[in-house]
Amino acid sequence: MKNFFIFQSITIRLQVFFRLAIISLSFLALSNAYAERQTLLRVGVFDNKPIVFKDANGAYQGLSLDVLESIAKEENWKIEYKHGPWKSVFAQLEAGKIDLLVGIAYKPERAKFLDYTSETLISNWGVVYKDPSAKVTSLQDLNGKRVAMMTQSIHSRVFKRMMKEFDFDFTEVSVPNYREALKSVDSKNADAAVINRVMSILNAADFHVIETGVIFNPVEVRYASQKGRHAHVLAAIDRHLSAQKKDPSSVYNMSLAKWLGSMKKHVFPVWIYAAGSILFLVLLVLSISNYIIRKKVLHRTAELSESESRFRQLAENINEVFWIGSPDWSEVFYVSPLYEKVWGNTRSSLYERPVSWFESVHPDDQEKLRNEIKIKSSGDLGQPQFSEYRLISKEGKIIWISARAYPIRDAKGKVSKIAGIAEDVTQRKKSEETIRFMAYHDSLTKLSNRNAFEYKLLAAIEHARTHAENHVLMYIDLDQFKVVNDTCGHSAGDEMLRNLANMLESMTDSDTTLARLGGDEFGMLIENTNLEYGIKKAHEYLDAIQLFRFIWEDRKFSVGASIGLVVIGDDYKAMSELLSAADMACYAAKEMGRNRVHVYSDDDADLLRRHGEMQWVSRLKSAIEEDRFVLYQQIIAPLQDRNNDYTHCEFLIRLLDEDGELIQPGHFLPAAERFDLMPALDRWVVKNVFEYLADLRKRDKGVGHSIAFINLSGHVLTDEGFIDFVLNEFDKSGLSPSSVCFEITETAAIGNLQKANDFILRLRKEGCYFALDDFGTGMSSFSYLKSLPVDFLKIDGSFIQGLLDDPMNTSIVDAIARVGHAANLKIIAEWVENEAVSEELQKIGIDFAQGYGIQKPQPVSLFDLSAQSRLGSGQ
Repeated sequence: MKNFFIFQSITIRLQVFFRLAIISLSFLALSNAYAERQTLLRVGVFDNKPIVFKDANGAYQGLSLDVLESIAKEENWKIEYKHGPWKSVFAQLEAGKIDLLVGIAYKPERAKFLDYTSETLISNWGVVYKDPSAKVTSLQDLNGKRVAMMTQSIHSRVFKRMMKEFDFDFTEVSVPNYREALKSVDSKNADAAVINRVMSILNAADFHVIETGVIFNPVEVRYASQKGRHAHVLAAIDRHLSAQKKDPSSVYNMSLAKWLGSMKKHVFPVWIYAAGSILFLVLLVLSISNYIIRKKVLHRTAELSESESRFRQLAENINEVFWIGSPDWSEVFYVSPLYEKVWGNTRSSLYERPVSWFESVHPDDQEKLRNEIKIKSSGDLGQPQFSEYRLISKEGKIIWISARAYPIRDAKGKVSKIAGIAEDVTQRKKSEETIRFMAYHDSLTKLSNRNAFEYKLLAAIEHARTHAENHVLMYIDLDQFKVVNDTCGHSAGDEMLRNLANMLESMTDSDTTLARLGGDEFGMLIENTNLEYGIKKAHEYLDAIQLFRFIWEDRKFSVGASIGLVVIGDDYKAMSELLSAADMACYAAKEMGRNRVHVYSDDDADLLRRHGEMQWVSRLKSAIEEDRFVLYQQIIAPLQDRNNDYTHCEFLIRLLDEDGELIQPGHFLPAAERFDLMPALDRWVVKNVFEYLADLRKRDKGVGHSIAFINLSGHVLTDEGFIDFVLNEFDKSGLSPSSVCFEITETAAIGNLQKANDFILRLRKEGCYFALDDFGTGMSSFSYLKSLPVDFLKIDGSFIQGLLDDPMNTSIVDAIARVGHAANLKIIAEWVENEAVSEELQKIGIDFAQGYGIQKPQPVSLFDLSAQSRLGSGQ
């Protein structure tokens, strides 16, 4: 019995199990059947936040997807997303690789190959944002600018078409999406960006950009599919979207609040919205040309009009006060909220009393502004710009205003309203004032700068010439100022200059102009005075500077000054002469022991010479830095065997001045010698000759044993690094030392005989040749030839020049040739001017000749190629 009940229990449990299994299988089969009935939609998505985008976690979001997914749930659609750039997903839609594209703007030309939903997801339009420093308030201001825009965007295409229609040019900066367009402006890679309005509201605050007020191209964003493919899908979207728009708690309205906040969709008649967009466009581009705008208005008003609500929203977001009034300026129909911030008055008060805005205008500007308003209210609106004027705020602050007024015409071309823009340009005016001040003032001391001082000097020179009145110019150069900079640094030096400038300025009166000319140099112009008064004032300034004490970090400093004084009379014709005279007088004061005043005199001949050399110092330093030297060369031809190939060449240096004029060495070498600039010139010549010869050897190997002669100054004899420099240049160029002969003047060699001997022996050991230049003009003694291991003697040209007319010259040349040959030296005659002299030298036994009778010096680029081919081989 017990077994029976156990069997019965097992049987019941099996029955229950099989029944549950059958139910589960049936439910699974039903589920599969239901799933098989789902419609698969391949949906193209791209990044256009908040319409559609892919977030940081890889999820697809946005207004269009919230609505679509709610409809898919109701319609049993299965969605498969295809993400990519806009251009890519649009191409896939055209090719039928996706079924639906979300967030696409409706355009009639697209409707030829696409089907759209009848219902609009959201309305949008194009806007332009700019860099805050760029002046862009209309399309015309974008002419010549760099404009960032999303590739293949409708707004980009419309913008380009508009610019082309107005014949404006710009540089397109292509970006993949609207955020990148704003980023390009923020990073200074573009001056402006073309984006859509929704994107601007959600993203502009993330970048350092501002809105321009330029708007265009109102569009409707819808869903779209390939032509004739998915009419039932679009119809279902239209049905659900229409119902959701009417339900405040629907997915559509909740998504609007989520993504757009204050941009929540309001439904307005299309004609009102279109009219508002075009009216605002007209207001912004009217400045380009009344004729062009009239045509555009007639063309656009046939198909678009504007929503008053949308117009107000746009007008209130621009950075200028925007207003609309009657043609006679007696009524104000609208003014943007920014008016209350700029003018400090309420908008309602302006509507009640349209003239109240004028009461805040500065009294000094009212008359001119009133006259301009009369001209415009009379119908003369050809010039929109007003003169800039000032407002006085309730707090007494000055606000600068830049205003423009444009006519709004009806369909017949009659002015029906006046629209205006008023911009607060106070900050710009402050910047302009700063720029003007800095243009004529020294940034450190705030004294007049050199430019302003030179204007004053020009006026003083002209006044002295026309009115027979004298003025006094002082050039002040501080002594021992360098001590402050070197011991305490430039901050201390700057502070001392500021303090000293303040002291000097406190001593000047209305007839005196004080300026900082640069560094520690000051200029002072005393007008309508004489020499005696000028000297008196100069000593007063000198005494004040000597008594001046400067304390920095418990250290006390004093300075002195050297003052050069010049009387400006009717004898000075150019400012450069006057400044040069003052500079020379100041230099003389320094030469005479500093801390003194020196009055310039035309009799300062020695001063003129030294000042001329001083001027050459700065010119030579600039020429060295800017590499403005030129190599010339001159043939040294054989006389005893004119058929051989032993034609040598001397390299010479010339200077190109700041105006490109060629300067001969006699003008600048004395200053270079006096002020220790010859080492730099010696190195320049050696380096450039070696490079030239190395290049010549690469291009044409040449024949014979030709030598390049290079002049060296006496400074190289005491320049410990010069020999190493020469040897390094030989290594770099690959030249043989036997292809080079260095020339040293007789005077330099004999004046430092031991160093000259050591120098020559060191380089001769490497294979170089040496020539004793200008032989016969210095301390000539044939006995020195035993001590100097040279290879060539160059007879000074003064003996050669009078060779045919002076028997003494002939005897000297003959004696030099005999002694030189006895010492196994080759003799070179300089200044050979003609064939007769050349023949006489040949009879005497001179080996080589050099001079204009052989060849004039030529730039290396023009040198005879046959001679070039024999230089630089050293073989």
